[in-house]
Formats: sequence, structure tokens, C-alpha cells
Amino acid sequence: MEAPDPIGPFAECDVRLKILVMIEALFVGVGTPASAAPLDRNQVAADARWVVHVDLDAARAATLAEKVQNRWLGNEVVTQRLAAVKTLTGVDLAKDLDGVTFYGSRLAADTGVVIVHAHFDENRLLGIVRGKPDYNATHYDNHTLHTWAERKDKPGEHTVTGCVFGPELLIVGREAAEVKTALDVLDGKSAALAGSGSALAGEVPEGTVVLAGVSGLGEAGPAFKSPIVSQSESFWAALGEQGGEVFARLEFVAKSEEAAGQFEDVVRGFRATALLQYGSDPEAREIIEKLSVRVSQRTVYVEWRGAAEGVWRLIEQELKK
Repeated sequence: MEAPDPIGPFAECDVRLKILVMIEALFVGVGTPASAAPLDRNQVAADARWVVHVDLDAARAATLAEKVQNRWLGNEVVTQRLAAVKTLTGVDLAKDLDGVTFYGSRLAADTGVVIVHAHFDENRLLGIVRGKPDYNATHYDNHTLHTWAERKDKPGEHTVTGCVFGPELLIVGREAAEVKTALDVLDGKSAALAGSGSALAGEVPEGTVVLAGVSGLGEAGPAFKSPIVSQSESFWAALGEQGGEVFARLEFVAKSEEAAGQFEDVVRGFRATALLQYGSDPEAREIIEKLSVRVSQRTVYVEWRGAAEGVWRLIEQELKK
């Protein structure tokens, strides 16, 4: 009898989301408070071109994230799908993960690895993976790589390789070579992002929930080309909550001072448009006016803050329209 597929209820989702949901579905909480999981640059390769990190512990402590999650969990379709996963795995997807890091050394679609911080039952996880199509286990140094096929005999069929690095760390990627490279970084055999001087080694504000950065944008392939990308070198963004205020910070490096000035004009134009549309609402106006932008040579700094409760009220108003 074929083992239940924990991502079955999410069969129509984007493949990256499916991989993440499958990982989530296999984790088992241990009943103890989880430690915070901010971005650990020692776990990211020095030559990373892009990185995205989600600190789920920070999200659980954030007022706005909690309200968004409660509304999301109030959706009947979402509730049914989460319940289906919980029935198969005994896991509450809203509580099990500490943090997730995505990164890659190429600016290309469907590349990179996912590093997952969580408490999980390794035997249970591997039991499900071994039931996947074309499963195969190979060894790399002291690690076991588990490879299987996703969407077998369907459009978009591809392989996935995963490795349990330790009791609270899991690595997953489409390409076994990228998983091996990630293992070398974790083992200290290859250079890490920490102390590398990379544009991705920017400051991480306390309370950051989502962190994203890209370097070498000007060298991106045709799939990523746009007027903004073609005039850019790198960006670093952080979104989170601190002291009851939601914040967003963006550091953007342009190829020229002229381009940086144009980006500044775009941000100021966005702010002016938002004030025209929502300025009659005193609370909305106060939130919009907190958007600031400044330029230093080729670098554009954008910052915004707003009271979490006020931001949520505006979100609710928009959702009701």
C-alpha cells in the first residue's frame, strides 16, 4: 500500500511552496519553547548571490503576523488542508518551524537550497521520503543524501535531494551538487557568508521576520531583466516588528548616482500617490508619512515604520473592499 502523500492537499501549489509544505508536514514539535532562529550567516555560502530568511519565532512574537495568521487560519479551505496534513502527520504546521533559509549561488530559476531549523522525528521523515518515487540514498563524506522524484510522470517532474544534517537541521534542494556545497559550508570546509564582505552581509534589525537580499543583479540572466534590475547592483531588505511597530528597511545599490536619484524619485512618487489615495484617513496618512528615503552616492536607503494595530486596521479595510 502506498504511503499517504503529505503534500497531496497542496498538489496545485507552486513547486517551491510544495517542497516547503512537505518539509513542514514532517516536523514534530517537542513540547519545549523553541529558540529564535534569525539568519545565521555561518550557514550560508560566501558566494551566495541571493538569500531569503524567514524567522518564524520572530513572527510568532509579532502582533501583525499573529493577526495575519489568525485570519489565514480562519479560511475554510486553508483549515481543511492544514487539518489533512495534521491527520497524516500529527503536526500543527503553524507551530513547528523555527526558521527557514533559502539561498543560492546562481540567479536562475529553480536553483538553490533550503535550510530548515526545526525539531523533527528523523525516522518518521525518512520513512515517508523512502516511499517517494525513484528514491535513492547515497553517501557524501559523513552524510547520507536522500534523492527522490516529485511530480513523477507529470509536467514539471524533477528530482529533490535532502539531507538530515543534525537533530534540528535539514537541507533540501533540487540539485544534489548544491546540497553537497551547502554541507561543505556547514562542515566548515567552505567559506561562509559571515565576514565575507558580501553585499548580503548587511545589518539585520532586531525583530526581523523576513529578510531578503540579492547581489550581482546587473549580471542576471534575461529572465530577471527589467529597467530596475538592469540599473542595479544589489539590494538588502528587512521586514519585521519591534516594540509594537511594524518596520521595513531597504538598502538598494544602483550602478550610478543618476540611477540612485531616479530610484529615490520612484519612492517619493509612490509616497505621494499613496497620500492622494488614502490621505483623507488620518490614521492612514500618519502611516504613509512615515515612509522616508535618502540617497548617499549610489546607495538608496528606504525606511518605514507604523504601529502594528494601525497597520492591521488598514489591511482589514482593504480586505473588505
